Amino acid sequence: MTADYKQSLTEVDTILQFMNEDLTKKLPVQLIEFIKDNKDNYYVPKIDSSIPIDEQRLKPDTMVLLSLLYRNYWCDENKRYEFRLQENMISTYEGNFVPFRNMKEFTDSLNVKPIYKVEETQLVKKEDINWFQKLLNKFKSFFSNDHRR
Repeated sequence: MTADYKQSLTEVDTILQFMNEDLTKKLPVQLIEFIKDNKDNYYVPKIDSSIPIDEQRLKPDTMVLLSLLYRNYWCDENKRYEFRLQENMISTYEGNFVPFRNMKEFTDSLNVKPIYKVEETQLVKKEDINWFQKLLNKFKSFFSNDHRR
């Protein structure tokens, strides 16, 4: 484990000490023990509890670890469902692309029960205007009263 990663674990441990006890209770005991056992005990993070977390100067690995904690333990079921949709969309595009006709077909392919209703949207074809009509409209707009001074 790199020194940078151990320092990030130290920052996460410090942040967890400032957090609400209800949130820290949602974390598995083994995870908290892992963080405490593998953190850098000589690194002193510069975290101020009076400053919001998004304004702190945290290490990139710390931000990644906090986002994983949020995604896996702290977010509600609707948000977790959205994350799973995004992950499956990314893996679908990275690997074997299978086109879907609509969002319902995509969610059905995930074998996941949606928590909320997904609305379908359709594309509307824009009316085609030939080049002569476009040119004529441009001239009309140029000579209209709105452009005169």
